[in-house]
Amino acid sequence: MGMFDGPIPLQSLSSEPKNFPWERPPEMSDLKEVIDFYLEGLTKETVIDNLMDLLDMGTPVDAIVGAFTTANVMNGMHNVDVKLLVSPVIHEYIKSMGQRAGIEVVDRFTGTDSSENKEALISMINKGIDSVERKETDEEDDEGVDLMRQTSEMLSESSTDMPKEEPDMNMEQEAPAMDMQEELPMDTQEELPEASTGLMSRRGTM
Repeated sequence: MGMFDGPIPLQSLSSEPKNFPWERPPEMSDLKEVIDFYLEGLTKETVIDNLMDLLDMGTPVDAIVGAFTTANVMNGMHNVDVKLLVSPVIHEYIKSMGQRAGIEVVDRFTGTDSSENKEALISMINKGIDSVERKETDEEDDEGVDLMRQTSEMLSESSTDMPKEEPDMNMEQEAPAMDMQEELPMDTQEELPEASTGLMSRRGTM
């Protein structure tokens, strides 16, 4: 599924009802059935080699799981609620597959990962896709290449949503305080009371 192939706001009001897969009842609703569907898909020969390539590149497992499950939600295989339930199971399964293959698996991006690191990973995945497509003679991509492309698109979307750098609060604190009397009009300055130091300032008047 391409980055811009998803639904847009109010699209369902301007198109034929149930025209898209996500508008129709899902094909699967039983949790065990959905888990079996994913585990069977991950062990296909056309998928497992590309999956190991993704893990070996340092692609976080949660990005792969997110791409895989989101694509199937959009294709009408199951709904979002089921996606949330099966994602932890798929995460652990993919992680164990990578560890058994001797790969140092990355669970997820941390707060210290920069956008440059994500862009470098996206570039590596896209180069891997190009390399596979040059070797393949089929007109359509297999499921493993689709998984790589979906993961690349998910990482691209998440990198554009990264929060901007927070302003330096110390710089704001070091800014000189304004003299309120200098900023106020002359007739208002005369009405301002003298600065006090709290309740203790009244001790001299008692």
